[in-house]
Amino acid sequence: MLKIVGANGLQGFVSAASISQTKDRFLAIDFPVSPNSDIPDCTASRAKTSPPRIVYKVDPQLSEEAMKKQKNGQGIVLLSLTVGTDGLPKNVKVESGLGPGLDENAIQAVEKWKFEPALKDGKPVETPIHVEVDFHLYR
Repeated sequence: MLKIVGANGLQGFVSAASISQTKDRFLAIDFPVSPNSDIPDCTASRAKTSPPRIVYKVDPQLSEEAMKKQKNGQGIVLLSLTVGTDGLPKNVKVESGLGPGLDENAIQAVEKWKFEPALKDGKPVETPIHVEVDFHLYR
């Protein structure tokens, strides 16, 4: 049995055998609600947020030194950073890199990026994010 508790505290049980795992079938569950019950609006208490969005992007430089150290192919440097309320990246750090030369070039490129900052209730907020910087390492 699956126990379900509604926002107003009413409880009900559903047989687990009644629940479908196919996306085109569902089980409607109807709990009786007394006419005097005060069911809170769940959407009113949730803050409206939007993530940061890249508005200007610079590609990283691929130096000869870095090319000599890397194999042919494609590589990705994963960076963590904080997008400030001004939309500028701060505290850019390598989480997963390709080695000397490429990691530094990825950081230098991302430090020039510009973002539309994340918004919470319509106001810009600092937000930690991860970005991938893609290198094409063909000689």
